[in-house]
Amino acid sequence: MIAMNEKIKLGILRLHILHSARNGDVCETEIIGQLSHIDGEISNDTLYRMIREMEGKGYLTSRESTVDGCERRHYRITMKGEDKYVMALDLLQNMLGSMLLPSEGDGS
Repeated sequence: MIAMNEKIKLGILRLHILHSARNGDVCETEIIGQLSHIDGEISNDTLYRMIREMEGKGYLTSRESTVDGCERRHYRITMKGEDKYVMALDLLQNMLGSMLLPSEGDGS
């Protein structure tokens, strides 16, 4: 069973992947580079699997290219992925807002 903090971390990583893919074509190595500093416990293999899973669910689309003799896979968010991103970001903002903003009557 995955611990709650691990589920939260993986959810935020998925959100970040969608965010990166919103800005146009982004390659796997760029996404991994953006996320590598966040937590050393997440391996490149885990991120590759996560990206592939998101593509399989229709949140991302990809194309291959060759750059200096190296194969690269580039990702772009789909409409389904955009809908999921907006919904998840709204939920996250609402949840964090309610936790971080002082409520009326708490003396803050």
